[in-house]
Amino acid sequence: MIDIQNDFLNKANYIIEDKNKLNELKLITNDLILKCIESIDVEEATLILDENLNITDSDDIFNKWFNLGKDYLLGKNIKEFFSKELQDVIIVFFEKLKKKKFHQQKNLIIKINNIEEMVNIEGKIFRFNDKNCIILSFTKKIIESNIYKLKKIEEETANLVVRIKDFNTVMKEVLKIFVNSGLFDLGWVAKIDKDLKRVIPIITLNEEKEDIEFKKQVFDYNYFQEILDLLINKEEVIADNIEFKGKKYRKAVIFPVFNKWEYGKDNDIEYAVLVYSEKNINFNDEELILLKEIIYKLNIAIADIFIKEQTNILLSTDTLTNLPKREIFIKEIERLIKEDVSFAVAIVDINKLKKVNSVLGFWAGDKAIKKIADYLKNNLEKSFVSRIGGDEFGVIIKGEKSEIFKMLDKILAFNNEIVKINGSGVYLSLSVGVSFFPDDSKTKENLIIKAERALSITKKKGGIGISYANENLTILPKDYLDLEKELKEAIENNEYEMYYQPIVDVDKNIIWGAEALLRWNSKKRGLVSPGRFIPILEESGLINEVGDVIIEKVLKDIKEFENKDINFIISMNVSGIQLLSQNIALKLLDRIKELNIKKDKIIVEITESVLMENIDFILPQIELLKKEGIKIEIDDFGTGYSSLAYLKKLPISALKIDMTFVKDILKDEEDEQIVKAIISMAKSLNKKTIAEGAETKEIVDELKKLGVDYIQGYYFAKPMPKEKLKNFLENFIKNKRG
Repeated sequence: MIDIQNDFLNKANYIIEDKNKLNELKLITNDLILKCIESIDVEEATLILDENLNITDSDDIFNKWFNLGKDYLLGKNIKEFFSKELQDVIIVFFEKLKKKKFHQQKNLIIKINNIEEMVNIEGKIFRFNDKNCIILSFTKKIIESNIYKLKKIEEETANLVVRIKDFNTVMKEVLKIFVNSGLFDLGWVAKIDKDLKRVIPIITLNEEKEDIEFKKQVFDYNYFQEILDLLINKEEVIADNIEFKGKKYRKAVIFPVFNKWEYGKDNDIEYAVLVYSEKNINFNDEELILLKEIIYKLNIAIADIFIKEQTNILLSTDTLTNLPKREIFIKEIERLIKEDVSFAVAIVDINKLKKVNSVLGFWAGDKAIKKIADYLKNNLEKSFVSRIGGDEFGVIIKGEKSEIFKMLDKILAFNNEIVKINGSGVYLSLSVGVSFFPDDSKTKENLIIKAERALSITKKKGGIGISYANENLTILPKDYLDLEKELKEAIENNEYEMYYQPIVDVDKNIIWGAEALLRWNSKKRGLVSPGRFIPILEESGLINEVGDVIIEKVLKDIKEFENKDINFIISMNVSGIQLLSQNIALKLLDRIKELNIKKDKIIVEITESVLMENIDFILPQIELLKKEGIKIEIDDFGTGYSSLAYLKKLPISALKIDMTFVKDILKDEEDEQIVKAIISMAKSLNKKTIAEGAETKEIVDELKKLGVDYIQGYYFAKPMPKEKLKNFLENFIKNKRG
């Protein structure tokens, strides 16, 4: 810049002496202004090639242009990055360079890593270590390339929306187009949830761990309020010096996506696209107009996608209730799973509808269905309601557990109503089954299956109520917040205690070990049933803190047992949330080492459904535990979805047969066959079996006959505090129950 200024001053002083040369002054001034612009808005990058045109080095600027790692280009031939149409031009360029030792070529398009740049190339040959090397200098004019890159975005976006008609796929490809253009370095798509006042990341460019964690975040609506006010008015936002994920970007462009775009009308904003650039992009008027055009055309295309989806929904609407049918219900679950937001699936069944049909006629039954549909639509705000069967509704409720419970209360409130049908008062009641995402499952199939199973439990209890996929979740919604607060305080107040339920070796008729079970001895409530508080620990996230308490208490108890010569095995259950949110294996091993405990006295139990749904994440942890000498058992076996192929590979020592199959083994032939099959399969895989929930001598005898290895249940002993365990062991040895 200093050289340009001096050049300008020297030439200007000469011309000003002659006032008639004003036009010449203008020409020189314009020329120098262009030089100034070029000096500011030109970037230069460098490659070094060997004699065979293979790349031996690249500078940071070149790598940055194309989003490359440091060594990505090493050994690659420069010619492969130019199109077929330019191959002849490139060959001629290097032939002339070889002859002249210096050559230039303007306006060539080079493409690397799906990013195109229009560049000028300058080549020089020099000697290094007695070999010829080539230095290639690439320059690109930022001021010229903006419009070129925007046009490229416009063209590729137009082609994209013609080919693809799925919203999520389109938006992911749009992000790629913006980033691969070279204008932007990063992007994401946000869902604007005005009902819940949240901004939720739903689409990023890749599925790396960092992006997966980012998509779990939820931003406060108020944080984006000023930006959203502009976006709602169909205006893009261009911001300077934005910090994102701990990194500063010099420019960000944020624009809205509507499900409907009508000029002069307020449309509901559904999504926002955010793209960031490390470069200081200055859009001129022409480029801004083109950017607005791109946003407008994209919105028109997205609106078309939504219109077609809406048409499909109308075709899939139940004519009696005007509610979506089952297929739309399933698609909505799919969509929410992709967005990774917390929600519940509730299957609602009308009790005794057949009786209404038989007494008052089918037209009365239809009226009953319509009245209940209207009730659900009008009272379950922010929820998705559909008719999924003759007398069944599917309800999807988004939000935190406390919000979901409030909506479930509203469903149950219908049970207090007497419905008037053509002058007759008819008492209608509802049965409900509920599953939670992601707690109960992360797949649409299992969420629906588990909600339907929960519904069948409600029906077995006589209907008129609610059951959960997690059968222990029997608390009333209104207790939830109070219990959560008290459970948090219980950690500080040391209210959690460990009880131990003995496990009997069937062949030797001895106490083989015991299972450690958590109990809450509340100062306010007394001894609280595990079924009442453990689900809340898991749902609130407190299970991680309480899980640490369990590990500490159990390991200290084991050490105490060792010191008192109580020589048997203790098993403890590790929750799915603990396994998925922290490296529980390392934490456990470190504490065992600190306390100097024998590892062969500890067994870790993992619930079957948790293990199978998160196998890739959990497997390395259980392999580490096995390697260190700690045995692994699958708890509640038979309730999940294990395959024989998986069981052969898993480093587990035993299968713990779920008590739901054991308690009715003498009355239910199907349960007996399941238990028999599990024992047979375990023996074929050289694994032990433990049956839990044995309450009578008859059940114990049947389990022995079927060949189970160990039995746990009330027939032998209820769970007890450690102080009573030693006395029980002494009495058992004397009496030898069995």
